[in-house]
Order: sequence, then structure tokens, then C-alpha cells
Amino acid sequence: MRSELNDLNGRSFDVAIIGGGINGCAAAQHLAAAGYQVLLVERNDFASGATSRSGRILHCGLRFLAPKKNVWEFLRAPGQLWMKLRTAREMAEAQGELYETIRPYLRPMDIALPIYAHQGYSGWHVDIGAALVRLMNRGRSPINYRRWKGVASPHPFVPHLANAEKIRSVVAFNDQQFIWPERIALDACFHAEDLGAVVRNYTSVIALEKRGKTGWQLELEDATGRARVEAAYVLNLAGIEIDATNRMVPGLHNLPPRVRAMKGVHILVKLPDTYRGHGIAGENSLGEHIFCLPWGDYHYIGPTETIYDGDPDKVTPDDDDIAFLKREAQALLPNLPIADVKVELAWAGARPITFDPERPQGKRLPFSIFHDMGEDGARNLLAVTWGIIVNHRATARRIVKNINGVLRPSGTARAINYAPRPAPALRPDSDEVELRAAVVHFITAEQARSATDILCRRTMLFWDNLVTTALLTRVVTAMGEVLDWSESRCTAEMEAFCRYVEEQHRVTLDEKSNYSASA
Repeated sequence: MRSELNDLNGRSFDVAIIGGGINGCAAAQHLAAAGYQVLLVERNDFASGATSRSGRILHCGLRFLAPKKNVWEFLRAPGQLWMKLRTAREMAEAQGELYETIRPYLRPMDIALPIYAHQGYSGWHVDIGAALVRLMNRGRSPINYRRWKGVASPHPFVPHLANAEKIRSVVAFNDQQFIWPERIALDACFHAEDLGAVVRNYTSVIALEKRGKTGWQLELEDATGRARVEAAYVLNLAGIEIDATNRMVPGLHNLPPRVRAMKGVHILVKLPDTYRGHGIAGENSLGEHIFCLPWGDYHYIGPTETIYDGDPDKVTPDDDDIAFLKREAQALLPNLPIADVKVELAWAGARPITFDPERPQGKRLPFSIFHDMGEDGARNLLAVTWGIIVNHRATARRIVKNINGVLRPSGTARAINYAPRPAPALRPDSDEVELRAAVVHFITAEQARSATDILCRRTMLFWDNLVTTALLTRVVTAMGEVLDWSESRCTAEMEAFCRYVEEQHRVTLDEKSNYSASA
């Protein structure tokens, strides 16, 4: 069990990290391995924000080589070509590294992509892109690229595509899927703790002030109390709350925005078994990407792209989001009965895309933009926008290099370990001894504080559609024994979980089956 927050009062750290998503956890891991004394605080649970609400795609890099209109734009703007090549190389290298080190958290999927006459590039252009990706990837993650002329493809989705007469070619390739992005972040977080970092979820920064020319004081708050700590350097990795965090600093309340929060919604549906393991990608009516990707026995469709300026804790899928995705998927695949299909599950996340006054939906490339707030009078405060799951390690390494340029670590560097951390099994059929041991581990070793923490992030039970009211009751009962909850507190916990999945995922827990879609 972790200590009370007051025990941190008066402590000093080399680096304080605000935000426990994938980038905050990876930064803590890499900085601790480099010898820095690190504090990581997250206002909610680790990996509970955009990390858990992503499209879960580990792109091989091929999509980033496509021009917006036609290939001649690369000749007119070679800088754009260079940026896309660099991005594709980063994606290919990241996929290769993650495939080698955390393969249990990845799952291959076959994606088809139609190339229409109006898109301004041909199949042979994509052939060149695929060859470049294979070269960049160095064969570490197979992409199994294929191309067919017209619609002469065995891919099961192709016969259902709209405007088949205008399709020049169909390409298909293997991409990887993050089946458990939450655990990737949790592994990094607790490996950082193994290396000496202090990591705390459900801990808010309620004040952030400069101390001297370069130092910082942070006032923290959690359910047990408050504490003041000092840090030589502060990393603002608070996602869509980056601007609000920057503006906590006295004198910086009028800072221009660094983030454009974009809401992305996905829905989970059941298609016939013919399509299992296969996905399709295309464009929606707004010219944005739309995917229908496999998820076990199901497929998920998304994302939406809408500007979000609401409560960071209430990024939820609404009726308009779901109707839009159904309508656009039906337009992409007019011969499949998608419009009337039951939505089994939905999720929404808000991505911290880099703000650009000339781009209403933010600046999409490059990823992981560093904002040195020293230019605004706040030395040793760094914010990072649009850091995605795929390149979280590359972003963390850049952070270490950046900080190392102004602050030497106070400790000794140690080896970093990317291997999946052992975690106890927790299944619907676990006996009481096994279930209780898993719950004890998640509470004492991984800072779980709710049934949602355990069933939605520290295990895959919710995402694998395996949570029933019976399992929820057993987990909460075990939590109550460990945390000394009263019967009424246990009842409140079960109600909180049901309310969470209703509001955040639009499902109602069922006593007999697993989930029933809510209205």
C-alpha cells in the first residue's frame, strides 16, 4: 500500500511529471532509468484518459506517405514530403521495436484500402510506399503487402465498397493493434517505480509556482490530504489539460493555447464471421479517415473528429456521434447492413492535438511537439502536445535528451526494461483464492482504487466483454475485504462501476449475459 500524501511534504525531485497517460508513464520510466529523481502524478487513474480511448492502431507508417490530393504536391512542397517520410520512418521503427518487445500486447490485423480515381495517386505509388516501409521497418514487423487492380481482391470487405467502378486498385497489408494500451502505460509506470520514481494516481496539482530562476514548487492534493514538493524541472504532459496546467503558473494565465482538443468516438458492432480478423479503411464524407477494424468477434468503427471544449472528465459518446459513424460506415460499405446493427459498446477520447490558429482541427504533423515555456518566463517547464501511443518511447527519449541539456541527473543510470510485467490472472472463472490474490496485487502493487481501475485497465475483462454483475460483485467484495469497506460502501462501488460503463461506454451490465447496449 502506498503511503499517505503528507509523507511527501517537503521532498525535492529532479523532475516532476504532471499527467499519467502513456507519455507521462514512459517519460517517468526513461527519466528514472537515466538517473533522475522523478515524481509522477495523475489526477485520475493512470492511462484512464486518451490512452484508454484511442483507436488502438499501431500504424506501420504506410498511411503517412499518402499525399492529400496528388503526388505532385510533394514536388511543390518538398518540406511536406520530408515530414511525411520522417513520420513514416518513425512509425515503422516504433512498430518494429514494439513488435519485438511487447508482442503479447499486440495483435495483427489485415486492412484493405481502396484507391479511387479521384484520390490523385495510383497503386504503384502505394507499392513504392510499402517498399519504403519495409526498408524502414527492417523486417522486424511483417506487413504482408498486396495489391490488386480494380476490385479483383479476395478481401471480404471489398465487394461491399461504394462506387466500385471508380476503384483503381485495392491494397491490403498487416498492421498491428494495441489490444491493451492501458497495460503498456501501467508497465512503464511501475517499472519507473522499480527504478526509484514516486508515482501516484488520484493526485491533483492544485498550485504550480516558480521558485527562484529555475526551480518549482507544486502543491498536491488527494483524498488523504495535501503536500508541497519541489522540483528542478516540470514536465506538463496533462493531455487536453496542458493549457489549464500552464495557466496555473502566476503570470502565465493569459498564455495562448498550445492544445486543440479533438474528440474521437468509436463504436463496437457485431458483423458476420466472414469479416473476422479483417478491416477496411477509407474516407468519410468530410474527407477524414474512417476505419472498420476487427476486435475479437466484433468490429469497431471510427473515429469522429470534432472540436471538444467541455469537461475533461465527461468526454463521452453521444447519439449524434453514433449516428454519424453508422451513417458514414454505411456509405463506405453500402451493401452491408451497418445502419441497423446493434452498438455493443462505444468509447470517446479527447486527443491533445497541437494548436494552430490556421488549422481549426489542429496541426496533425509532426507528432510530439515540445513547447519550452522558458520563452514565456517559465524556465524548466516543458509541455508536449500530440504525443501518440505509437511513438511514446521515442518521445520519452527526446524528453530525456532535452532535460539532460539543462539538468544533470542526481542519481546513477540503470538499464531499462520493456518486457511485460508479470500480473496475476483474473478471469470470470477464477476461484476465490485466485481472485482475491489478484485484487490484493492490483490494490497494493498497482494503486487500484476502484472496480473500474481493475476491470477496465488492470485487466482486459471489460474490453473483452467478460464482466457480469456476478463477477463485479465478487471483485468488489474482495476489494471491500482488503480496504475495509462497509456493506454500503461496497454497494456504492458497484453502482459507481455500472454508472461509469453506462456514461462512458453506453452499456448496461447484465446479470445473465455480459453487456446489453443501452438506448
